[in-house]
Amino acid sequence: MGADLYIKSEYEHNLARWTSLYDYWVDIRDELIAAGKASAADKARKKVAKYRDKMLTGYFRDNYTYTNLLLRFGLSWGEHVTQLIDDRGRMAPQQAKVLLDLLSALEHEFKDAIKGDPDRKEFIHRYKCLKAFLRLAIAKKEDIVCCI
Repeated sequence: MGADLYIKSEYEHNLARWTSLYDYWVDIRDELIAAGKASAADKARKKVAKYRDKMLTGYFRDNYTYTNLLLRFGLSWGEHVTQLIDDRGRMAPQQAKVLLDLLSALEHEFKDAIKGDPDRKEFIHRYKCLKAFLRLAIAKKEDIVCCI
């Protein structure tokens, strides 16, 4: 379980554009692994990651597990973010700006929370991804569809 956020036009466009290349490289990677060609499989893995990232532009997920990003800010999707979502499950660009500002104000708590964490680099990467996602919705003036 987790929080799934979509910028619908961006997500649907990129999913349609990149899925076939992603699927192609997944098949190639799997064939290379089965054939025992580790070096070539590693190159194919990089292609899989590249097209997965392209395909999922316009989508952000945060699991409700120990890897939950918002917990590192002292926030909760259910308690804090739901207040920014309307009754149709959408977050307006203005509310996305409120969330972005809140995260920025709590950045010191985030940094303290991930000190010494073995997944520190992953949390930093995911925070950058969330900020970029929110900024994209704000720039496009598009609601974020939220499944929380």
